[in-house]
Amino acid sequence: MYRNAIKADPRYGPPYLKCGQAMVHLQRLPEAVDMLRRAVELLPEDARRIDARRHLGDLLVLFLGTVRFDRSIYREVRQLAEEILERDPRNYAARLLLGRVLILRARHLESVHPQEAQKVLAEAVAELREADALRPGQLEVVMPLAKSLWAAGDPKAAAALLESYLRQPDAKAGAFEELSRIYQHEQRFADATRTLEQGVRRLPDEPRIYAALARLYSLQGKRQDQRALLDQMEGRARSNPQFIEPAGVQYLQAGLPEEALRVFDHAASAAGSDRNRYRILAIDALIHLQRSAEAEARNEAILRENPEHVEALIRRASFAAGRGQTQLARA
Repeated sequence: MYRNAIKADPRYGPPYLKCGQAMVHLQRLPEAVDMLRRAVELLPEDARRIDARRHLGDLLVLFLGTVRFDRSIYREVRQLAEEILERDPRNYAARLLLGRVLILRARHLESVHPQEAQKVLAEAVAELREADALRPGQLEVVMPLAKSLWAAGDPKAAAALLESYLRQPDAKAGAFEELSRIYQHEQRFADATRTLEQGVRRLPDEPRIYAALARLYSLQGKRQDQRALLDQMEGRARSNPQFIEPAGVQYLQAGLPEEALRVFDHAASAAGSDRNRYRILAIDALIHLQRSAEAEARNEAILRENPEHVEALIRRASFAAGRGQTQLARA
């Protein structure tokens, strides 16, 4: 529909915005960027053009952060955000967009121009503080702002920001982890532990917090607390599949491969489409137990069912290399 409208009048802006938004939902991001650029070019100066700038800026920041940093795209994003702010200095989305792209610029400069990177990071902090003042307690602002404050050498301010955020009843797991990391860096291990224990109580269905707490117990040599937490994770894995892999992996990291094998075998016996994933993890647990013959036999069973299973093929090559069969390993 939108493409027909564009063909009918290539200089009419609104269909480009609608088509660009549709391409985002379809994950056709290069096409979305092209459409949104045309929308920014053709739309009159109204709310729709602001939307087009914001959507385009978000996509370009995604490219800068996940593909590569490109100075021309960085300048384009800055221009988009600044054009919005010229018309609406209190625009939350534009402040956030500008803060995010400045963080990426600072990271790019960090290794070659560290002093310039610190200046850019200070700009990012200022923009994110503006966004936080406009909409306090938004995770999309709190997390990059806390990380930027920490990187700028102000861990106390970063911790205070996260502590304030965590008072919200709907606080997310990442904030508990980030605050714990800051406390650990500051050698405040009791506070780091307390933060993650609080996270486990408040978000009992978030395996990542359990895993972070298990690692912290291990770091402090609290083996009894670590084992109790891992057993709790195993219990949750029986009813919540999200806990299966973290529970088994944490058992392995704790030097408890028998328990990891038990977790993965139980999951493999019950799982549907994920069954082979847990069978592979069980093979890794057997390798930790030095039960190589059984591990290889199980791996071959997977390959008989699915000769193209990539992870099983990798392990077959590893087994062959371990026996000195280098030609088979290369094959």
